[in-house]
This record gives sequence, C-alpha cells and structure tokens, in this order.
Amino acid sequence: MHGRLNVDNRGFTLMEVIAVLVLMAIFAMLAVSRQPTTDMTLRAGAEVLKSHLRYAQMRAMSSDSGWGIRYQDGQYWLFPQLQGITRQVALPGEPQNSVDLLSRGISVVEGNFTLVFDPWGVPDTTASTLSFTNRQTILNLAKNGETNQPIAIRQNTGFIQ
Repeated sequence: MHGRLNVDNRGFTLMEVIAVLVLMAIFAMLAVSRQPTTDMTLRAGAEVLKSHLRYAQMRAMSSDSGWGIRYQDGQYWLFPQLQGITRQVALPGEPQNSVDLLSRGISVVEGNFTLVFDPWGVPDTTASTLSFTNRQTILNLAKNGETNQPIAIRQNTGFIQ
C-alpha cells in the first residue's frame, strides 16, 4: 500500500473533448447545407397566390358564373367573369384590390395570364389564357429571376397544388 497513489480518473481528456467538438461541427455543417435554398419570400408569395386562386374557385362554385384571377405587369386581381377582367374585386386579407408581386421582387415566369373557373370549380379553358399540357398547367414564380416556385393546376378537377 505504500507505492499506490489515489488518483481520480473520472474526467475527460483534452483529446476526447476536441474529438466531440469536431464531430459536432461536422454535424452542424451537414445540417446547414441541407436547408432548402428557396427564398421564404418567394414561397410565401406562392402560397398566397394559391390561396387566392382557391378563393376565386370557391367564388365561382358558389355563383352561377365564372370567377377568375388576372395577372398583368406584376400585379394580379380577382374579377367576376360577367363583368370583365378589368373589374377588380378585393381579395381576402389584402388592403387593395390588386396584389403587387413586383414590389416583393416576385414575377411569374410565364408572363401575363388569365385563369377563369367555371361554376363547377374547373378551369374554363376557353376563357383562360393558360395552356393546359398533360391535363395541367404549371405557373412558375421567380424571385430576382433565379429561383422557381411552381404552382400546378389540374385541368379536369381544378386542384391547385
């Protein structure tokens, strides 16, 4: 018993601490690099446009005539089909009759369009200027001309995703 020292071995060595910190840094870099690159302003603008398209669809289904959304020169608005595309009706949650996407730096890649829903909630292909290929149309929103956020609209059902 004379030669033994009572040494407490219940700690971490400096090498163990450094190894754990290096592993945490690697995992943090992986987590950050896997974040989506879509701009949140663009994604929010797409979700608002989708909700406004659904609103136009619901207005059409609750009336005897069509309702639509017209996008022109960076702005879009709701209109009743019988009164023409220049008649702007207020959209829910918007302070003005038209929504200005251009002020948010967002544009529609396809350019100006008109989308009209019939009383069944289906896109009216005769009154709409969008072309439906493969029984759907895709609207692409872009922010500063770089990133795209697609909106798909089904021709036969009017389903918007």
